[in-house]
Amino acid sequence: MCELQDARVSRIVVAANGSSSYHGRTSALFDEGSHDRSAAEAHPRMPDEWIERGLVAEAARQRQLETVNFRHGKLDFDGVEPELGMHLLSLHWNRQHHSFLATYRPAFMRDMACNGPYFSKLLLNAIYFGAAKFSPRHEIRRVADDVRTAGWQFRERVRELLGGSLDKSEITTIQALLVMTNSLFALGDERSAAWLYAGLAFRMIVDLGIHVDTVDLAGTRKLSDEDYEIRRRVFWAAFVIDKIQSLYQGRPVSIKESDTLVPIKFQDTYEELEHWTPFAYSTQSDAAYLGSPAYSVSTFRHLCQLSVILSDILSTIYTERSFDSTPGELSSKLESIHLKLTTWRSRLPEHLAVDVKKAPVTPPPHVLSLHALYNVLTILLHRPFVADGHLYNTSRSISVNSFMACATAADDIVQLLRAYDRAFSVRRAPYLISYATYVAATIHARIAARREPGSHAHNNLYACLAVFRENQETNWAVRRATAIVQNLMKRLGVTSPNPDDTHIDRDSSDENTPGTSSRRSTDREPSLHSLDIDGIIQSFVREREQETSQAVHTAPAGPTGHGNSSEAAGSIPSQWSYAHSEMPGVASVSGQQDASNISYDTNGTWVYQGPNRSYSTKTRRRSDTIASREKTVPASVLPHADRRRQSLCSHRQDDITCLSSDRTGKDTPEYLKHMESIRRAGAVLMGLAPSMEAAAKVRATPKLAILSSSSSRTKTDSIEDAGRTPDIHVQAFSMGKPHPSLQLTGAACLASAVCINGTIAHALASSSPKRMEFPEDPESQWNTPERTPSPSNSDYPSSSASSLVPSPRTVRLSHSAGSIDVDVLATCSEAFAFVDRCVVSRTARRLFEGKVYYYEDRRSGDF
Repeated sequence: MCELQDARVSRIVVAANGSSSYHGRTSALFDEGSHDRSAAEAHPRMPDEWIERGLVAEAARQRQLETVNFRHGKLDFDGVEPELGMHLLSLHWNRQHHSFLATYRPAFMRDMACNGPYFSKLLLNAIYFGAAKFSPRHEIRRVADDVRTAGWQFRERVRELLGGSLDKSEITTIQALLVMTNSLFALGDERSAAWLYAGLAFRMIVDLGIHVDTVDLAGTRKLSDEDYEIRRRVFWAAFVIDKIQSLYQGRPVSIKESDTLVPIKFQDTYEELEHWTPFAYSTQSDAAYLGSPAYSVSTFRHLCQLSVILSDILSTIYTERSFDSTPGELSSKLESIHLKLTTWRSRLPEHLAVDVKKAPVTPPPHVLSLHALYNVLTILLHRPFVADGHLYNTSRSISVNSFMACATAADDIVQLLRAYDRAFSVRRAPYLISYATYVAATIHARIAARREPGSHAHNNLYACLAVFRENQETNWAVRRATAIVQNLMKRLGVTSPNPDDTHIDRDSSDENTPGTSSRRSTDREPSLHSLDIDGIIQSFVREREQETSQAVHTAPAGPTGHGNSSEAAGSIPSQWSYAHSEMPGVASVSGQQDASNISYDTNGTWVYQGPNRSYSTKTRRRSDTIASREKTVPASVLPHADRRRQSLCSHRQDDITCLSSDRTGKDTPEYLKHMESIRRAGAVLMGLAPSMEAAAKVRATPKLAILSSSSSRTKTDSIEDAGRTPDIHVQAFSMGKPHPSLQLTGAACLASAVCINGTIAHALASSSPKRMEFPEDPESQWNTPERTPSPSNSDYPSSSASSLVPSPRTVRLSHSAGSIDVDVLATCSEAFAFVDRCVVSRTARRLFEGKVYYYEDRRSGDF
């Protein structure tokens, strides 16, 4: 006999033994008439206060019985010596249990003595395995001095027992899989196993209907208050682990909030005020930390709420389709999620809203982990908006504000790390702390690159490296994060310290050594506002470029990799053979340059950019690279005998590749064939086609354009309007032939390039007479109702404002059929250029004509 209870659009089928299964309306097992039958049999629901008292009383009673059952030999340790088994269980209850509350101690320990439904040997061995690496006992290690081999026998036992547990969903199996997920991922080389174990757990949760919990279901006879407490804890533990695993591994979430209906409501609060000491964490004397209330229930409740926000971030910002969103949509999402984060922080209860700098007692590690995760989410939310994490935005002010949010959160993370290490030692800190350290280090490295050695940013960065060094014994995956940060430091020119010189608790702001206090009072370290924020923002772009450049060295075939360094260029063999042919009329703007002192190709690079963005490819300084969303490749593989300088601007699907020239109008078959060969090579190098043959079949993109200065045009082919000389002349190509005029999107891209120092278009426009200059007076900037003033005017020191002021310009582009004026609003500096807006004011030819009919009121003369 079974009971079926209403769950809005689903039914939970509860068997006589208490097991359940879930079915939605599309299932043949969904019975529309079951609600009336179950409602008549349901007991009235007790007040929540009574339920809480009952659960707390039972938890206290079972805690007393643990010792009694152990003394009488009733506990089943699955063949493990009882004293060792209890030692490992104690480590678990002191450590992993408080992180996610996936296991429910009263029911587990009770059923361990009577083989009840909430105990299984699979779950027991999963707990053993997770706790083993935090035990000092060498007998549970395969190699005595290698902590990574701790618990190997329990891992084998889990594998043995798991095979027989996959045919039927059980709560204990779900709990075991979740515990194993966290333990395996920290090993570093078991990420796939962790991901698969978690996936099995999530499937079982849906199979049992644990993801649905309604008022109607809560009143059945077959499920007790304890059952619902366990189901809610297991569901939310799985929800949190799902989001954190997706965060760690950069993969889509599996459990979507829209598919669930479980309140964040935990009524057994026995462990909330239970005295907690860190014997499973600290490698120091336990006497150094006198203990604290555990606060495990309230911490987990707020962790669940924070995980919902994390789910929003992963599902909104870090998705494959995030590029489909417009800048306005992305800005709106940023504002909405940021408000959720700040609201979450403001609503923390007093005992959780701690300031580690002022708190007299450091809270338990799981509370510090909660705050670390909050700061991680702040960085991950704002980082993509720092000009070019992987999303694009048209407002520089958003990029600056997002960077400031990242910098503040990174600083807070280091303060948490120092408090954590002083109280508990980071040697046994969970992987979440290491991940927060990694995220913070990527920010501190960029700030340190703009500071002198010994700065606050350097000390913060070195503290992160010290945490990595201390924590890698129990979290082997930390080694990978360490390598990434060290490579980033090398690229940014930040000196790597001697490991013996890095200390977690060293902070220049706290030092008070003789002879330095007076200097600090008069010559304090500059604030973040005085930094070259544009340079830091650009470093985010370079990191992505460096990531793609490494693909050049590993790509097995063809130029699908994307590097722009001179070393990468030298290692790439040409994939095609071209006859060396001269290009009459095509001149190199930059010519050959001495690349001995720089690591980037200064002679030309193809750059594929996102909407409304143009970047200089003239990288004279070591710190100036080419900003790229997708791919960059050396110009040396272009089908030319000589190296030529190219620029590329992109507006959505219209990619304009520019070559400089003093003559245009070529229409001979040989010339057009040569132009087409350049276009095809560009398509392959930009990733728009896998091969030259495929590029020949898609002739729409990219589009090619030949530019020339207006001064080089003859009087017959130079078009002037009202005495105004065009900035440059353009001969565009489309579908293999010279375009009769110029595409509007191409005009926007080329006009943007004219306003960017270092591009071919800018160089040619600079040689034209009567060209328009950027205004020297910052007060003369162009502000419209749609554009708020740049923060460089008010929020930052005037010393750096001159390079950040938006620079208006009307660019005139001439072509074979006329000319086009484009209004360009750009923000420029030496290392960075950002095009805020392009407005095409008119077209060069008539688009349509016709007659319009309307009604006329002859009495009033109006219409």
